[in-house]
Amino acid sequence: MPDPRAYSSDAFNRLPFRDQLDALYGVSARERRDLILAAPNAQRLVRSFAAESLFHTLKEVGLEDGVDLLALASGEQVCALVDLDCWKKDRLETDGLLDWLEAILEGGDRAAGEFLHSVDRDLLVLLLKRFVRVHRRDDPEEPDEDLEGSEVFELDEHYQIVFHRWDARSPLVRQLLEALHERDYSYFVTVMEEIWWGVESDLEEASFRLRNARLQDRGFPDYYEAQQIYRPLAVRDLPERSEPLGRASPQSPEALPADRTLVLPEAGASLLSQVLNTGFCGAEAGELRHELAYLVNRVLVADGVDFADRERVAEKIRVAHDTVNLALESLSRVDVPAAVRVLERRYVQHLFRVAWGILLGLRRRAKQAVERLGIAAAAAEVAFLDTPYREALAGFVRARPEYYAGIDRPGEIRYRPFMSLADLERAERLLADVDSLDDLCGRLLGQSPAQLARLRPRDADDFRISATLLTGFAHLALGRPASVEPLAAKDLAELREATLDPATGRLRTELRRRLAALAPGHAGFVDFALHRFEEEFLAIAPDRPLDPRFVTCLMIRSAKRGRESVAGEPAR
Repeated sequence: MPDPRAYSSDAFNRLPFRDQLDALYGVSARERRDLILAAPNAQRLVRSFAAESLFHTLKEVGLEDGVDLLALASGEQVCALVDLDCWKKDRLETDGLLDWLEAILEGGDRAAGEFLHSVDRDLLVLLLKRFVRVHRRDDPEEPDEDLEGSEVFELDEHYQIVFHRWDARSPLVRQLLEALHERDYSYFVTVMEEIWWGVESDLEEASFRLRNARLQDRGFPDYYEAQQIYRPLAVRDLPERSEPLGRASPQSPEALPADRTLVLPEAGASLLSQVLNTGFCGAEAGELRHELAYLVNRVLVADGVDFADRERVAEKIRVAHDTVNLALESLSRVDVPAAVRVLERRYVQHLFRVAWGILLGLRRRAKQAVERLGIAAAAAEVAFLDTPYREALAGFVRARPEYYAGIDRPGEIRYRPFMSLADLERAERLLADVDSLDDLCGRLLGQSPAQLARLRPRDADDFRISATLLTGFAHLALGRPASVEPLAAKDLAELREATLDPATGRLRTELRRRLAALAPGHAGFVDFALHRFEEEFLAIAPDRPLDPRFVTCLMIRSAKRGRESVAGEPAR
């Protein structure tokens, strides 16, 4: 694909048309606008864009700076822009429509004519009716005398037009009426009559139905149909393509305009990006992009995203891309040739549903893992688990499971969509660690995690399950039976001497092996807990005193307000 940043306007203009479109894809909206407006075939370029691409380009540069671009659009494109931006559920947003109308009229007579020729009449009448009423001079039921005032005007001898709403935007409406009268008088008469007798609620309902039909033609399903994208699909039920990739019928319900629509640029590190960029070309590549665009449209509708909210739209584009990538990596085991074969045989939206099924399975296992600990996933006891286990579980059990970035990037506190097979494998290992806790606690301490959780004081935010296990381990290292009995402060120096390997500054190997032997098959959480012990206890310099207040990885008895209490246990 040509790199648009390498082209001046002259170099861009020398490219073949298809290469020009490729060069425009993925650049910033302002670069795209400037390259188009400097091209001799600017109108052809603009009209080759899907409305969605044009919409987000104009939104990014702003309508005031996008007038010249909008003036080159077809009437069909302009109406699609209105469909995307001017409705809030089933209600027309007049102010939003007037914003577009202002830019259209500023674009000149041709742009206004394109709009009037293409806009559906119910929508036009609805807009006008919200500003004006019509007085028919030849109607016997109308008053004989003419109306007068600054808010009354007439364009012929048959109708007086009265503004019942006059504000800063009203001159736009008058300008639109004048353009309509000048361009097509018979249509003007029809519109006047419908303003006179039309019912606003009926007009809005009819306009909304037509708008939904147009969106469905563009690959935006209705809300209830869009929800089907979140129906999980098992790998064993994954159907094959009905026709070879690249040979889809243009009458297919998933067929979209031949343009890169709401899909991320294909330059990226994900397997899906690599395969799209290197594994396909021509009709095959185009069909895959169309399928991705159709998938994004379904996700946007299903999640109720406002198409004008660029941040939310970008977020959902990323979610769709990452979810398909997760399925692709799972089915191909991150092998590029195998991934190419998967896309050749399977529909993109089915891959999304496969990944969704995988994530729902993960959520189910996460809930079961927490329940096996004897606590509820939404209960405060989950705070007894260590970071990143508790945060990760909170993400896994969400209605739409999310990945906690701190799993593989300690200190990063945010959730994001699952992106890859590596994410899934890390999540599975974490769940295996949580699953091991019941057996691990029972073997080492003779208690369940739920029993240990009750040792946690309400105000001990840094008290975690690893502290109970490490306390039991500390007793073993000191030659005692494993116990959750808090250590005395005077035990700390002896514990450091018993556990620290002076040669490495780490835990003695024989002690690590001893604990592993007590809990066979549970290396994951054991390693996590021992790493915490090394970082928080053994890492303290030998010449520094061991202050129990700052040793949170162990349960330590300390004096508090003249009576005995336990770090990690309420005073009795």
